[in-house]
Amino acid sequence: MSLHICVPAHAERDWLPSTLFSLEAQNDRDFQVWICINHAYEDESDPSHAKAVANNRDTLAWIRQHSFGFPLHVIDATGAAAPSRKQAGVGWARRTLFESAFKAGAHVCVSLDADTTIPSDYVSKVRAAFDHHPNAIALTAPYHHPVDFDAENARQTLRYEIYMRWYQVGLWRAGSPYAFLPLGSAMACTRRGYELATMPDRKAGEDFYFLQALRKSGPVIRWIDATVTPAARPSHRVPFGTGHALRQSLPQLQKQFPLYSMSHFMCLSRLFQQFYDLYTDDIDTELGLFLDRIGGLETFRRIRNNVSDVDHFVRSCHQKFDALRTLQFLKFLNTTPKSDFEALSEMEQIDACDPSTDALPKLERTRSQLAQLEASYQRAFMTHWDNRAKW
Repeated sequence: MSLHICVPAHAERDWLPSTLFSLEAQNDRDFQVWICINHAYEDESDPSHAKAVANNRDTLAWIRQHSFGFPLHVIDATGAAAPSRKQAGVGWARRTLFESAFKAGAHVCVSLDADTTIPSDYVSKVRAAFDHHPNAIALTAPYHHPVDFDAENARQTLRYEIYMRWYQVGLWRAGSPYAFLPLGSAMACTRRGYELATMPDRKAGEDFYFLQALRKSGPVIRWIDATVTPAARPSHRVPFGTGHALRQSLPQLQKQFPLYSMSHFMCLSRLFQQFYDLYTDDIDTELGLFLDRIGGLETFRRIRNNVSDVDHFVRSCHQKFDALRTLQFLKFLNTTPKSDFEALSEMEQIDACDPSTDALPKLERTRSQLAQLEASYQRAFMTHWDNRAKW
């Protein structure tokens, strides 16, 4: 299996070396690495982007001065080769990397970020996962943001990761086929997967939409026993995502990323069960008024008229009511948001905390408990993997 690792980099001189050194420390050295150093063409003459442009030049110079124990391909998307500002962004960079790597013969592309380190067995675990699950078209790996309790954004980092893990645990309990975290620094896909779901050319959220499209097309590996470590740092480059979240105040973050009540996830679970009943008849569902947003009952009638059995009907319902629709539905239900402490108190397996007032170690404990719970669901899912499944 030809495995290629793809790393977009924009002003990452301070971070990229650690990522490359962690790649050099892999016990499986049979891989190639692709890096795309990029900024917008217009940035070259824009004083407000001068630091980023200079940083990219320094990064290119540093790479030229070093050699590594693996083939390294550098895509210099700066200067005359830079994309337009309309195109430029992490989605464009990832797409350029994936298409270049697959064109060069890659069977699997592993996506990392330039501020992410990996354990020495990461490549071997990714390779083994695809070897043991030949019908998989993609993979998501465990992650952990390191937190310095003295850092200014420590509380936001912990609260944001609590949100992400709470959301995934809720999706697992609801039985969602999209119960995995789409993180650009912790995912991989096969050549076949990429043919079915091309990387979207977006300035942010490309990982979310890419993995959503992959899951609509085939099985996704949701667990390996190796954890990636992306940096927890704010960013002004993206309109949403981790970097955007970590530059907000805690109240802003709590408002934008509420901890949805488990009762909402149970509502979602009942909806998924109703998909089976909808195969035979128009029924009232948990969607309520939200049904109008997806085209009303006519949506399910059209699906019903184009499938041959209930299994294909339910699959098509999940493809229509995808990860984005799921999030929109939960927001629709969340008319009276609970406080963080109230929501977290609904789950007996964890110690509820108040991210606004509790000491950071208590937030860390809650995060750790959610991570363990999430991991238990992921491992259980992989235990029941069916190598014959097409979806």
